[in-house]
Amino acid sequence: MIMKQRYIFLSVLFFLVFTLSAQTSDTEYIPTSEVPEAIIAKQEFLFPSKYVEGWQAISDEISGPELYISKFKENTETGFSATYTSDGVLVYHSKFLPEASLPETAVLKIRSEYDRYEIQSGYLITIPTPKQEIYRIDILDGIRLQYLYYTINGQQIPEESLPIEIRLFEK
Repeated sequence: MIMKQRYIFLSVLFFLVFTLSAQTSDTEYIPTSEVPEAIIAKQEFLFPSKYVEGWQAISDEISGPELYISKFKENTETGFSATYTSDGVLVYHSKFLPEASLPETAVLKIRSEYDRYEIQSGYLITIPTPKQEIYRIDILDGIRLQYLYYTINGQQIPEESLPIEIRLFEK
């Protein structure tokens, strides 16, 4: 029953995200005063020692924001983000990783199987329910950017096997 409810909830989010007509870019921040209290409270509860550098909202022009993204840092380390639904549910959070911090097994596989591509960077994505950690590695072939996904053990994850949260919100 819980899986069915989760599937329905995520299906509704999927529909909303793909019907959005105006999405934010990486530099368009909104004032904290426009972020619902439930989201701010959840951010402070989950990441109490992190400093929020900015908030983004992914929305449509008719119904308003559907997802909120916090961009935050810990001490001097930047590159953290968390994505929330408008009622404060954490969808996932992620941490930027330079190539040197990516799993060596995955890097070696990419270098042999995608030899024309250059590894740009990556992200460690954490989905809270059920808890899953997945690496997204960004590779570039000239101007074509591609995302590859790996387990924490360095095994590639086919796109069709990714959790729905990543299939919906990471594209």
